[in-house]
Amino acid sequence: MKKAAWFFGLVALSGCTAEETSAIGYSLNSSLHAWDMGGFSYHDATVYAQASIPIEIAQKWKNRGFSSEDAKKWSAAGYSPDEARDARDEGIIAPADIGDWTSRLHRAIGQSDIPHDEVVTYANASARSGFTPEDVAAVVTGTNLKMDDTRGVIMAATRVHQGVSIVQVERDDEIGKALATKNAVAEAEKAKASELSRLNKAYGSDVIDACHGSPENELMTAQNIANPYAAAGKCFTIHIGWLSTPQWLNANQALFISNVPSLPAILVSGDGPLKIGAAAVIMGQSPQQYTSALGTLETPLTVRVLKYFTE
Repeated sequence: MKKAAWFFGLVALSGCTAEETSAIGYSLNSSLHAWDMGGFSYHDATVYAQASIPIEIAQKWKNRGFSSEDAKKWSAAGYSPDEARDARDEGIIAPADIGDWTSRLHRAIGQSDIPHDEVVTYANASARSGFTPEDVAAVVTGTNLKMDDTRGVIMAATRVHQGVSIVQVERDDEIGKALATKNAVAEAEKAKASELSRLNKAYGSDVIDACHGSPENELMTAQNIANPYAAAGKCFTIHIGWLSTPQWLNANQALFISNVPSLPAILVSGDGPLKIGAAAVIMGQSPQQYTSALGTLETPLTVRVLKYFTE
């Protein structure tokens, strides 16, 4: 009798729309009601439920564009929804068996604590390059390359899989690293020379020499605010009098009281009249203390103008 009911139910379902089929399916299986509330078709609900994928994880698969069948396949291979999406974005159509990769790497290398994300990276790369866990093991045990250097190991494992000897792979790796180091040093020197040229053009070699390098530093750091002595001997770039009110001591010196309560006063001096609002390179000095109108001893940030410049 049950077989007959199932048969007639199947016949009835075969003539229904997808929405009607889901409605009928859910009405016959109340245990999947939560999936209906979650916006899943009855078909997808049964696929996920049979694969023991919780509804909250199924929602992630759905949000990342996987059908229930594909999600079941990738999940069974050991991928999370994010890992599967990343692999698919890299052009990988079929998932590798992460469980198989993990066990084979453990056996071949004798290391049981290989991070899951590293295994996924190797498995994904193998889908494109064809190398095996044993090729990876040969590289890690036969060269100075480490498992966490996935890029280097993948390149070497690919060559091993193509028939290149471990000895040759290791020799080429050492040559490549030496060349990369040489190129990195050359690039660093080039960048340093370019930056020095820019600084000389912007401020002049006299300023760069006086500052022992770049003056492009921030004056109002927590350290300088807490300890005005910390700025002594260091160079900074500022706009004279920015967001502050000057109290002139003479034409070449003024105490600037900040309009921002949390910022300290700055005592600025120069070899000539101060140019309010101008961009300048300044150098911190030993603080010049004074007694305020309230009778308290004040220790302001004290700086001297080295040079004005045009921005």
